[in-house]
Amino acid sequence: MMSTRLDRSPTSGPGRETVDIGLDDRARRHPLDLRRLEQFVTVVEVGSLTDAATELGVTQQALSAAIRTLEKQLCVTLFVRTRGMQPSAAGIRLYEAAQALLAGASRTVRDVQAAARGHAAALSIGYTPAMKAIHAYDLVAELVPRDVPLELIRVESTAIREQMAAGDVDIAFCHDALPPEGLAGKLVGVLPINVALRTEDAARIGRDRVGLSDLAGLTMIRCRSDGESVDPGRVLARCRELGFDPDVENIRCLGLEAVSMPLATTQGFAFVSDEVGVYFRGRVTVVGLRDEIVLPVQAVWLRESVQGLAVDVITSLRSAVATPSSDLR
Repeated sequence: MMSTRLDRSPTSGPGRETVDIGLDDRARRHPLDLRRLEQFVTVVEVGSLTDAATELGVTQQALSAAIRTLEKQLCVTLFVRTRGMQPSAAGIRLYEAAQALLAGASRTVRDVQAAARGHAAALSIGYTPAMKAIHAYDLVAELVPRDVPLELIRVESTAIREQMAAGDVDIAFCHDALPPEGLAGKLVGVLPINVALRTEDAARIGRDRVGLSDLAGLTMIRCRSDGESVDPGRVLARCRELGFDPDVENIRCLGLEAVSMPLATTQGFAFVSDEVGVYFRGRVTVVGLRDEIVLPVQAVWLRESVQGLAVDVITSLRSAVATPSSDLR
């Protein structure tokens, strides 16, 4: 068997890495086994062969043999076997590609099952609890043919990547300024922040748009959960730039929508992305904010995993100019 050595470092010495690449095309002739890839991904994420075997419900010997078979098939070393199982450069690249392949396989199952029922496959759009379903819908509605079902899925911000790797979500929208680690993304718009108050507090202020100084004497309400519309750290930093440093109260009731938080305390307000208006039978009023603070809207997807209609939607999102906030209302 002929082989060559690829030098991935411009100089010799520490940090220099060489990889043997077989030129007999074995790896290209034999498709990768999805079960073996799933096992490999688990080892990378757990960092231990023993713990990965326990999680997968197989023996350590069987898992070790599966990894060795994968290395032999690809003609590379996938792990640096010192102090746990650390992926090599080739292992890192396979890990990135394996997630995409596994997500694609899961998505294919859904598409085939939909075709068997005579239905068009749904496009699954995720949105974080801090976003509104209608905002996610508005961003993709004009990019998807009317005969294609849209499935809007609320997903925790920490679980976006996992849901995409499982093939449950094709594209997701969040308020992160940058894509979460391991995901590709594009800033597609911004949303203005408004203020939710008890209606009696809004009446006392007496304006349909308030400045931060009008909120003096009220407490900023937040909860330690993903239910908040607005990242409190980002908003507080902006408030301080504008010379306003509100008191903050963490409410005891988790899971409330941000717009309802003023009802959980007295004389408090919450920063929200909800539209200006009256909520909960007149108990809460949302007013505009004169001191403009906006939320980024980021579209994110798993690298190399998209297929079918999702490709067209992502292409359109990537070529779009960030949408003005007024167009997302």
